[in-house]
Amino acid sequence: MADVHLVMAAVVVVLLVSLSSASASAIRTTKQQKQSLRFSEKGEFRILQVADMHYGDGKTTPCEDVLPRQFAGCSDLNTTAFLRRMIAAVKPQLIVFTGDNIFGFDAKDAAYSLNAAFSPAVLSNIPWAAVLGNHDQESTLSRAGVMKHIVGMKQTLSQFNPPEVDKIDGFGNYNLEVHGVEGSAFENKSVLNLYFLDSGDYSTVPSILGYGWIKPSQQLWFQNTSKKLKRAYKKKPEAQKAPAPGLAYFHIPLPEFASFDSSNFTGVKRDPISSASVNSGFFKTMVEAGDVKAVFVGHDHLNDFCGELTGIHLCYAGGFGYHAYGKAGWDRRARVVVASLEKTEKGGWGGVKSIKTRKHLDNQRLTAVDVQVYLHLILSNKTRRRRRRRRRGRNCLNHLPSPQTTGSPMANLHLVVAPFVVVLLVSLSSASAFKEQGQSLRFSEKGEFRILQVADMHYGDGETTPCEDVLPQQVAGCSDLNTTAFLHRMIAAVNPHLIIFTGDNIFGFDATDAASSMNAAFSPAISSSIPWAAVLGNHDQESTLSRAGVMKHIVGMKHSLSQFNPAEVEAIDGFGNYNLEVHGVEGSAFENKSVLNLYFLDSGDYSTVPFIPGYGWIKPSQQFWFENTSKKLQVTTSQLL
Repeated sequence: MADVHLVMAAVVVVLLVSLSSASASAIRTTKQQKQSLRFSEKGEFRILQVADMHYGDGKTTPCEDVLPRQFAGCSDLNTTAFLRRMIAAVKPQLIVFTGDNIFGFDAKDAAYSLNAAFSPAVLSNIPWAAVLGNHDQESTLSRAGVMKHIVGMKQTLSQFNPPEVDKIDGFGNYNLEVHGVEGSAFENKSVLNLYFLDSGDYSTVPSILGYGWIKPSQQLWFQNTSKKLKRAYKKKPEAQKAPAPGLAYFHIPLPEFASFDSSNFTGVKRDPISSASVNSGFFKTMVEAGDVKAVFVGHDHLNDFCGELTGIHLCYAGGFGYHAYGKAGWDRRARVVVASLEKTEKGGWGGVKSIKTRKHLDNQRLTAVDVQVYLHLILSNKTRRRRRRRRRGRNCLNHLPSPQTTGSPMANLHLVVAPFVVVLLVSLSSASAFKEQGQSLRFSEKGEFRILQVADMHYGDGETTPCEDVLPQQVAGCSDLNTTAFLHRMIAAVNPHLIIFTGDNIFGFDATDAASSMNAAFSPAISSSIPWAAVLGNHDQESTLSRAGVMKHIVGMKHSLSQFNPAEVEAIDGFGNYNLEVHGVEGSAFENKSVLNLYFLDSGDYSTVPFIPGYGWIKPSQQFWFENTSKKLQVTTSQLL
């Protein structure tokens, strides 16, 4: 390492006075709130990404994983020197710090270390923004305290959390807008959107080990923000067909970063992908939103690669800090992104034409490596819905498993699973859509509650709809009526307290009239006078009713406890998201308390995202509703106990 690094860094610590705002309690000053980002007169916007500084106590904190000749005198000041050189060389319009800004265990005073770590950015008078990693809170400030301190510092555009959201997980979820060139038609329009998210530190769920992840509340905020920005970009003046491109910054990589091999990425991959052990679905959420073109993370210091997956570039910055682990002889590095605007026919500046990225190594020349260009193509604002119109077929996508929670077994709870069921077509549908909603579920006097699950009836037109995949001797006379007969027998044998139908209740393509087919399919449940509930599958809407229409019809049927959607939620994806409570035995201390909670969700039909073929999935809005409902019910239970 050249001696100039230490010389440039030596003056930093003594200049740390007045780096943070005089008003420690203020989240952001009015001046910072009004500071806007915009493209330069040359039609460029440069972002310097700094990942994993791991700053400790300054001069007394030694370097990690450097060559023997570099070790003497090497400290956090080398990190500071590198940052100063990068700022001077790149002249960014924004500096982004993507977490593990300090290494908490080696920082005696978090505020002091944060001031020292960010000092080159503050003293440069260049706007900067930061998110948290998994180590920032391990010193003398909590995770919330660290973010509050960052937000109060000079020149920062960081935000504690979006002010328009009441509840959101983590600290440091926010977005920044980059406007067009001053004086251009786009000067008051955001042509580049930056999303910042808290990817957490460590899992707080005992059965799920490892790192944190981006939660449903954060994904829902991202979705809503993306929609709002897209609407604004498509409005006059200068209404655009496609959304403005977005870039996302956070610390911990998504599981999708493990999708690449040596043939389909640019850069270096020396570390395993240290993502969360669960896939929370944020990558799909971004693909569905359609505006994010690249994601930039840190965390794995020896990875600096970029790879493209379904239209989104997934990029590491590489380790920046000298107190962070690395590899002797492997230069510390930083990533630079340069977004460029297109020239209009009249010689002015339009929207974003290209996004380039490169890395700089901390050597004598700050060598630039791995230059890549991401073109922002103008896409049609019409997307085609891709559906599988086949009777059979399996999803060819490889989905990462969702977290499975295992609770203590409930005594006397019997789940009876029946794959098919149904028969006599007595009068089924009720004129009163919500008549049965007031009916309560409760455990029997024997302390039992029996649930019969019926999956994939695939009901068609009744007696005229033949059976599929039966033995040759069973073909003659076999029809939907066999399904009905099976359901009648199961109800009589099990005598359930609740019947649950888990989708594909009718097979739309073979159902001439959706309402008639549903009436026939659910007839045994209705004629039994036993409460029942249903969710939709991927085939229910393929007849004469829309997906919403099918659910409305189900909700209006006799003895159905099904609900169209939760009444307390303004916007939620799908149809048929709701919960039911099962109370204790009548006359017991638990007769007015739910001792068993049932959640019903619409898992969708088919993907509407061109880049993601196959089936639908449970969306962030549904997950957020589930989380809130679960918390509410747990509070009720804890009050009970």
